[in-house]
Amino acid sequence: MRVVTSPKVILFDWHATLVDTLEAMYHAVDDTLLKFDELGLLDRMTDPGKSKTLEDAKLVEYVRKYQKLHPKIKADRKISRTDIFEVLFDSDDEAKHIAHEEFNHCYRDHFGEIHPFEDGIEEMLDKLRQLGIKLGVMTNRSRGFLEYEINVIHVDENNSNLTDSGFYFWCRQIYNCIIRAADKYLC
Repeated sequence: MRVVTSPKVILFDWHATLVDTLEAMYHAVDDTLLKFDELGLLDRMTDPGKSKTLEDAKLVEYVRKYQKLHPKIKADRKISRTDIFEVLFDSDDEAKHIAHEEFNHCYRDHFGEIHPFEDGIEEMLDKLRQLGIKLGVMTNRSRGFLEYEINVIHVDENNSNLTDSGFYFWCRQIYNCIIRAADKYLC
């Protein structure tokens, strides 16, 4: 018979998992795209012919032409800014870093637009804590944004044992955050 043990720690991705910040994110991405020319990023965008998929090529072409996201992308609400910058710059990590830094600057104008992804998030987190499970959230946004949003949603930072990944460039490196959180909470 297999024995199932309960987790000691649960880490949540804050944005698009516990909270809905997609409207703010898409507004900030559009603001960022408008600055691509002055940042020298238009010329660094991936050649559409070298895109991985036809959809990626269409995104690159549209952004290059209009310097904004296609309305369908925003309406579908399926792609993250990290994925957008991955498509636009492929292996140019420096360009992605510049785009993410500008995004963080632009996000300041929109980050107050936040809603729980589902009703009852605080109660769910409280129940998990009552089971003795340590909780944490990860984000690739700045700690200042995270703290503000936590206060809006009424999740207590100290009880949630939050950890902020601090990755402003290639945030797919989330495993570093997971290792850091495991070191902090399991050791």
